[in-house]
Amino acid sequence: NSSPGGSLNVSSVTLSSTMRVKDKVVMESSLSVGGELFAKKFAITGDFILSDALNVSGTLTTEKHLSIGDTATIRETLSVGDLTILNSFLSIKDNTYINKSLSVGSSVTLKNTLSVEDTSTLKNTLSVGGSTILGNSLNVSDSATLRSTLSVGDSVILGKNLYVSDSLTLHNNLSVGDKVIMESSLSVGGELFAQKIAIT
Repeated sequence: NSSPGGSLNVSSVTLSSTMRVKDKVVMESSLSVGGELFAKKFAITGDFILSDALNVSGTLTTEKHLSIGDTATIRETLSVGDLTILNSFLSIKDNTYINKSLSVGSSVTLKNTLSVEDTSTLKNTLSVGGSTILGNSLNVSDSATLRSTLSVGDSVILGKNLYVSDSLTLHNNLSVGDKVIMESSLSVGGELFAQKIAIT
């Protein structure tokens, strides 16, 4: 049943070719597409449920929540203008660039290299289970506790005091530009050379 400028009510329609609509199409119930769906612009004002893949070749903009119950594959850029909350894993197979802060409320596990080109600020504990290689300066403004060996291949410059509670082994020269105060014994296994020794 139809009327000019009005509505068209049908129970089913089968089209063997193209259907062109010059104005809006409003569907008050389900739309089922057995093949591909192409659109220059696609706006959804309510819930949108996909039981299979969603392939977007251009820009995908969501002004509100985007909820994905299973895997989401992004082959190009993902740009997020606000918060992103992940309730489960995020797996990234290639480079990830963060132009601003990254805040992590719990543990972060890295199975490979972490490369930082600028300042890294840690407000709590940094625990390293294996080797740590620093190609440049390490600046520690508070206490640093080492429970095992510290191996340094080049110079170490201390701007203040060095406290050693256990053995300290030096395989090469120790050069001190100012006083050395020892509150306990000094044991020298070899020769001791000094330009001047004062015993008080």
